[in-house]
Amino acid sequence: MKSVHFQIAAALVSGILLGGFLALFDILIFLIIYVLILLINFVYFGKDYALRSILIGIIFASGVFVYNFANSEYFRKAYRFSDEYVTIGGKICEIPEYGEDYNTYIVNVKAILAASEKNKLCKVNERVKISTDSEFEFGDPIIAEGFLKPFSEKLNSGDFDNARNNKAKGIYFHMSADRAEISQADYKSYSPMYLAAFVRNKIVETVKKYHSGDDAAIL
Repeated sequence: MKSVHFQIAAALVSGILLGGFLALFDILIFLIIYVLILLINFVYFGKDYALRSILIGIIFASGVFVYNFANSEYFRKAYRFSDEYVTIGGKICEIPEYGEDYNTYIVNVKAILAASEKNKLCKVNERVKISTDSEFEFGDPIIAEGFLKPFSEKLNSGDFDNARNNKAKGIYFHMSADRAEISQADYKSYSPMYLAAFVRNKIVETVKKYHSGDDAAIL
C-alpha cells in the first residue's frame, strides 16, 4: 500500500514539475506514448497492473493541469490588467538591485487601481518586477504607476526563457514605472519567501556595515 501511495505522490509531483518545464504539446506527446505503453502492459501483464498504471497516468495529468491552471489568467486576478496603465501598491519583498540608469525592485503587490475597473481598488497578491529611477530599500511600502505587462514568451527555442525564469520565482508581471514613491499604507507580508528575504537582507546589511567595495561583493 505504501508503494502505491508513493507512486501516486511521485506522479502528482512529476506532473507539476514537468508542467513548468515542458510545453503542453510536449506533454501531450508524452501522454500518447504513455497510453501506448499501457496497452502493451494490458496485453502482457494483465488488467490489474494496467488499471494501476492508468490511475498513475491520471494523477500525473492532474499535476500538469494544476500547474497550468495556477499560471493561467483564470487563476491570477492581475491578468485582467495586462498591458493597462495602472497604479499599484505593495511592499518591496526582495533585496533591491541598484543600477546606474535605474533600480529594480520585486514588489509584493496587494492592490491595483485601474480605469477599467472605474478606479475601484482591486485586492491582489502578486510579485511584480518594477524598474524605476527612484531609490527605495527592502521592506519599503510603495505605490507606482505604469503599464503592467506580463513577461513575453521566448520567440526561438534557443533563446533564454526570461518569462519562465521569472515565473519560477513567482514573478508574472513587470513594470517600467513612470512614478514611484513611498506609500502611507501599511502592507503586511508574512509569507515564508518574504521572511527568507528579510533574513538575507539583514545579512547583506551586516556585511556592508563592516566591509566595503570588493570585500563586500565577495562575501
